[in-house]
Amino acid sequence: MRSINHNDPITGPYYWIPTPNGWKLLSFPDTLYENNDHTHIWSSIVVTHLQDVWHLPRQITLVLSKYPYGVSRGRVSRGYPIITGVYYLNHGDDAPIPWDEVILIITKEFHLGRIQSRGKLKIVYDEHETMLSLHRFKVEKFISTRYSDKNV
Repeated sequence: MRSINHNDPITGPYYWIPTPNGWKLLSFPDTLYENNDHTHIWSSIVVTHLQDVWHLPRQITLVLSKYPYGVSRGRVSRGYPIITGVYYLNHGDDAPIPWDEVILIITKEFHLGRIQSRGKLKIVYDEHETMLSLHRFKVEKFISTRYSDKNV
């Protein structure tokens, strides 16, 4: 695994994950993960995180792994040519928290403060990052069932 220079902006995908205490940002810096494809990250990492947080049985996580577009997600990417210094916050316009909080959290997580202050952070809607209704329904169904079970 490679390391991150915490002064440099980073790129990579992110997910907003439901927890019993609210929403949590999970980020996957390109410099640390060989395969940053959303489907791969969902099935190999995010589903395991949901299993741990919600104490989901293995059978449910196997089903959830088939629905990689079930939570809000996006990607921070670098503009081309790289010399421009522009970064993009690509999103599906479906974040579970207010946009001012989204921008604050992602800017901090991806070390984009200097980029944003220079006007080089572009916030862009990307249809590819949008949740799919069926996937969202399936994820919410399993999570809400476990949440209800915990509160009985």
